[in-house]
Amino acid sequence: MTDQTRTEQSETHKSFATGHALVIGISAYQAIIGPLPDACKHDAENLAQLLMSPACGYSAANVTKLIDGEATLKNILAGLSQLVAASKEENSVLNFFSGHGALIPGGSDTSALIPVDCDSSYPLSSVLLESALSSALSGIKAQKFLVMLDACHSGAAALLKASGKGSLFVYEEKSLSRVASGI
Repeated sequence: MTDQTRTEQSETHKSFATGHALVIGISAYQAIIGPLPDACKHDAENLAQLLMSPACGYSAANVTKLIDGEATLKNILAGLSQLVAASKEENSVLNFFSGHGALIPGGSDTSALIPVDCDSSYPLSSVLLESALSSALSGIKAQKFLVMLDACHSGAAALLKASGKGSLFVYEEKSLSRVASGI
């Protein structure tokens, strides 16, 4: 191996101290909600492992992983708060969720991500509503920010950063036409 090859490899495996991630995967939901295939938790575990690998270089201290029973609403909100507190403009931030999503009935077409401890008797107080997610994400200052949602009713989730206009968050199907028209 030449010195140039060693230098190129060491540059590829440098630490990425400015990377922060919240990685959530839930397969083991209670019977009333219905479990999901193990792929949900495996995708999250594999992504977290990749982020902390030499190829990506995220510090293990900067990657919060919530799998199955760890992915309670309280822990998800705490993880989002940690991302907000840790993020700076020069950081890269990744938020990944693989699990159940839902459309909350009642005429408003409100979307929600479903934590493992969702109580179907009290859905509005035990899920991560689109407004709560958007509010949490709006506090992240990072210029490089990626949200990946693998859940039903998450297809319209988007973060748009318009220069000079601040951030526009949309997280519901009814917002697609607004995004498409440039509003």
